[in-house]
Amino acid sequence: MKIRELEQDLIKLGLEDNINQAKLVYLCLTAHMTKRRIPILVEGHSKFWKELVLRRIGELFPQNERYLMTNAVVAANIKKEFNGMVMGNFTNRIDVDKARVFVIGLNISESAKKNLLNFQREMRTIDGIMKFRNDGEIYKKHQEFQKRIDRNISVVIPYAPRIKVGNYTTLEEQDRFLNLVETIACIEQEERGVKEKGGFKYIESGEEDFLVAKAILENTPISDDEFFLSTEAKSFAEVLLLHKDDVHLRNGFTRKTLLNIFAGKYKTIKPIEKRMIELIENGFISVVKKGGDKNRYEYNFSDYFRQMQPQELRNNQYGTFSLS
Repeated sequence: MKIRELEQDLIKLGLEDNINQAKLVYLCLTAHMTKRRIPILVEGHSKFWKELVLRRIGELFPQNERYLMTNAVVAANIKKEFNGMVMGNFTNRIDVDKARVFVIGLNISESAKKNLLNFQREMRTIDGIMKFRNDGEIYKKHQEFQKRIDRNISVVIPYAPRIKVGNYTTLEEQDRFLNLVETIACIEQEERGVKEKGGFKYIESGEEDFLVAKAILENTPISDDEFFLSTEAKSFAEVLLLHKDDVHLRNGFTRKTLLNIFAGKYKTIKPIEKRMIELIENGFISVVKKGGDKNRYEYNFSDYFRQMQPQELRNNQYGTFSLS
């Protein structure tokens, strides 16, 4: 199964606003039955959001491989461990060594909430009901696919010596990353075929697996990340930080000002507005509607955003990984 096909199926299940989190959970669950286990913990304040992601992905796996998703609210009972896998719906902090697991958060922004509300209403219509029936085919397809996977097959990463990591990368972080790369190759074993050398059977990972793993992790709130921004919004914010002391931005600015700054990259205001929504939702920028003109808005940088450095926007270690 190609990673793109997996992404399209997850989007059909209503997980588009948490697509990278969903792909990561799916891959971690796929890896669970192999030697390349990838422990993961999904945390946050909203039980509903976690159940939405975890249970829908859990149903993509055969019944005998489906993992228990906890619903506990008492700190003493909110952790379930099974062979190195840690998952759950958490409303309190738990005593777990976060350095040993992927600790991910979910995108629960206002726009994601609005999309989910629309999705809930759509599911009450005849079109929604028919769509739900089609979702059953997606679950069945993945359950059958998971049964076909040869979980004992080895994966070789020929470019592994060329992988470069950041100065603060831990052994655990690199190990989880390499396991994720191997799992991405593993789910494409039917397309790639098995190689053999000296009686040793294996699948060979390509550099595209490295890039996919990095993209997933760069776009997922991990561990102590304080905010969620897409890669595009991070790049957008970095440019704004470089211009934050410019005269025309210092004391408030308009969309027209932004269009001038990004003239070389964007030809219309629409993609700029999309990035701005993310920055506003994360408290980086405030917006004030000006009287007299219904389309006139003025923006200001928050004090928190003004004090940031561009490199702080890429605040998980996986963004430092590269190939030489």
